[in-house]
Amino acid sequence: KRHFTPLNDLVLIRRGEELSKNSKFLVQKGPDDGQDWLPILRGGVDLQPYTHPVADCWILREKVMKPLERYRMPKLLVVKSTGRLQATLDLQGHVVLQTLYLLCPRTDDRDDLYFLLALLNSRMLQQYVSVLYTAYKWVQPQIEQHVLTHLPIPTLEASEKISISQRAQALIHACGEMKPVVKLDEQWKQLYEEQESVICALYEKNLLAR
Repeated sequence: KRHFTPLNDLVLIRRGEELSKNSKFLVQKGPDDGQDWLPILRGGVDLQPYTHPVADCWILREKVMKPLERYRMPKLLVVKSTGRLQATLDLQGHVVLQTLYLLCPRTDDRDDLYFLLALLNSRMLQQYVSVLYTAYKWVQPQIEQHVLTHLPIPTLEASEKISISQRAQALIHACGEMKPVVKLDEQWKQLYEEQESVICALYEKNLLAR
């Protein structure tokens, strides 16, 4: 029995548009000129864990080079240019720049999305990535695609996954009302710590079972 599976077995990992955040093709407000403008996310500046991303830049549809279908599907977004692993869930079909990785699920199970969102924002995987890959990069640290590809995701019972997924959804709801995470009231801080404890125990259990 496999106790861990690589992240790449669960999602397709892709890059966004090959443009810089200062590209002339990006505008701060979608002009009311009758053209087809699409909201675009630039990277960490537009993302916070457990919050729905909100774009404040726009790009003409004709300037989007990669298939729109990959942007329109529900997906996880992971910040590339950072030393700290962090992810958010995009259900609004944003176009994104190459400073973000798109993680498109291989199944239609929404619980998988919320489960992976919780793991990718967990202290466990943040520490794993930092110690093994990014801590030594003092100048412009970034998370390489091969690092995401091989992240260990524990196998578990459906009930365990659903429980983690439900807490992740509750945290998204909480963060939508109170931003950022550090400002959550005591009730939601308790939920956040409970989630972290469950994830840590899950990794420990699967490691000991190997």
